[in-house]
Amino acid sequence: MVFIYALVCEGLVLYVGRTVNMADRERGHRCVGNDTGSRHIPYWIEWEMKLLEEAPDDQGVFREQHYYDTLKPLYNINRPGQTDKEYYIKQRDAGINRDNIKRYRATEAGKAARKSEQEAYRLTEGYRLSQAKYYEKRKAARAAKKATP
Repeated sequence: MVFIYALVCEGLVLYVGRTVNMADRERGHRCVGNDTGSRHIPYWIEWEMKLLEEAPDDQGVFREQHYYDTLKPLYNINRPGQTDKEYYIKQRDAGINRDNIKRYRATEAGKAARKSEQEAYRLTEGYRLSQAKYYEKRKAARAAKKATP
């Protein structure tokens, strides 16, 4: 049995995946050495892991693809079931590769594009709510720290 899950923030689907152990997978997404597409989710976004479906082992990839296609998550890098070779072919055909992306991000135009994306996100209601939760947690932690002798 495999679990199909989504990382969700305020109703917005950030990432869709599958796993056999939900607790281990969530720890993997939250750890510093995370090597999945969720590593691109900005750290200040407070997301939670939601179970979408339990599927038989042989149907896991197909069900994950279904949710990927219907929910259109923001931070999945690869389509579920896609091999590395297919991914690189897709990049090559689009005229994009990792070196070009790194070079573009280092240019002034790339920095400006990234900054405008961040500014656009900061205008959303989801950002405001996640920031409010973050500052509430910080405030509570500081209060707890002061309360301890």
